[in-house]
Amino acid sequence: MGWPQYVYIALTLIGLSVSLANHDQPKKGKENAIPTILAMVLVYYLLWKGGFFSEAHL
Repeated sequence: MGWPQYVYIALTLIGLSVSLANHDQPKKGKENAIPTILAMVLVYYLLWKGGFFSEAHL
């Protein structure tokens, strides 16, 4: 993996951390980390299937 992959992973983990920290907190309703986790897994899967994490792109 190259630096773009590491940067992307770091940014998504930061976003996930913020979502988990705010989980079940009021925000015009309630904050919920579950949709964030599901969206992150879906995006990682699509990027993996598209070759973003393969060594061939370096």
